[in-house]
Amino acid sequence: MEQAYTDVLKNVSDVNKQAVESVLRFNRIAVRAQGLLARQQLSAMESYLDAGTRHLDLVGKTQDPQELIKLATEINVELGEKLMALAQESMDIQAQARDEVTSWFEEGVKAVQKQAEKQTETATKTTKAAAKSAPKKAAA
Repeated sequence: MEQAYTDVLKNVSDVNKQAVESVLRFNRIAVRAQGLLARQQLSAMESYLDAGTRHLDLVGKTQDPQELIKLATEINVELGEKLMALAQESMDIQAQARDEVTSWFEEGVKAVQKQAEKQTETATKTTKAAAKSAPKKAAA
């Protein structure tokens, strides 16, 4: 009977340990994705600032309005291409994070099912042990 209670306590301890490990794994996924996306945002801001600086430089150096429009358009096209590439990379980062979270969730469901089976088995053993150790009623 004492072994059955020890098994129950071990199962509870195992569940708590698995829960903490699971939360830590989810946190690692989220922190990594947020870090990568923050880098993407900084890169986008850098591209905007670079394009703005180049526009200001053009205004100061170019006398011909047609040439100014042509060069400004080239800068804008280049900026658009950079931003599209960054947007695609951001989508890839988010898709990878989604896949990791999906995998994490599916593994969690399997772990819960396994733990539920283990708890059921332990409860059955505990019940049987309690029934064996219970005092028997005398026949009247």
